[in-house]
Amino acid sequence: MSGYMRKQPLLGSEKWKQEEIDWLPTLAKLSQSDEIALYTYKELQYESLFRGGRPRVGNIFSGCSVSFVEPAIERSCFVAQDLLKHAKAEEKMSFCQKLLDWADTRQTIFEQSRHTFPILTQQSLNDLKRFKEICAGLSHEQRQDAFHLWTAEVNGMHYFLTVDKKFMNAMTKSKPKRFQLKSQPVLPSGLVSALGITEQNPYRYLSNDFISYDGKAIRVRDIKTPKRTHALFNLRHNLMLWLKAKLTSNKK
Repeated sequence: MSGYMRKQPLLGSEKWKQEEIDWLPTLAKLSQSDEIALYTYKELQYESLFRGGRPRVGNIFSGCSVSFVEPAIERSCFVAQDLLKHAKAEEKMSFCQKLLDWADTRQTIFEQSRHTFPILTQQSLNDLKRFKEICAGLSHEQRQDAFHLWTAEVNGMHYFLTVDKKFMNAMTKSKPKRFQLKSQPVLPSGLVSALGITEQNPYRYLSNDFISYDGKAIRVRDIKTPKRTHALFNLRHNLMLWLKAKLTSNKK
């Protein structure tokens, strides 16, 4: 029998992140009832390419309407490369550095072909100083999130949802007072609080559910092992113990 099981909850130093993730079913429910609108864009999709398959079964936001927006600047206007290479973090960080270099030199960028760029890209190229302001004080890696935030800003998003506490703190606590956020970075708990929500919606599947490919849940505790398999299980168990003991003795 093949299928899925929920990931084990994050514990220890990551427990706070699990508490934030536990609010996502509530946000999904708010989206389904049209109380909030969800948006994403291609650069965020690129990041998911290296996280393995993401089946719709068990996906918290499956069934939610998620609209797409344009990136602040369309990278493909400046570099043509294989998709998997284009999606790599180091390529995005390199592009962010180019934007900062262009902001510093204030040079005219590809003036002859600039009129062929998307309108939003043209507008953002005229305001690279804003990207520089967002990136100030951030690490090289965090500039990727700065680009995401900039994209949220230029598309008129009220909130930028994240579970990256370091980035959120860098944007909300470490910036000078004169710096103004146009799109507010917020944790899931912060967003539901701003919306006046106090109760969480439960997950569709429990932590001990076995989930078939068609989405049917089977409680693991309800699965009964046929008696005829007990001997085979014991044999395998004893064999594993013997192998473990053998490996241990060989190391000595």
